[in-house]
Amino acid sequence: MNSFNHYAYGAIGDWMYRYVAGLDIDEKESAYKRIRINPRMSAK
Repeated sequence: MNSFNHYAYGAIGDWMYRYVAGLDIDEKESAYKRIRINPRMSAK
């Protein structure tokens, strides 16, 4: 039986949300009050 609750899946998901989709928290505010949306569309 394979488990999908593994660190590698979470780390890849975190990377995709933060760097590919550009979704991240604003460090100046509480996480639930303000987020940053800055997708990276170029493939360099």
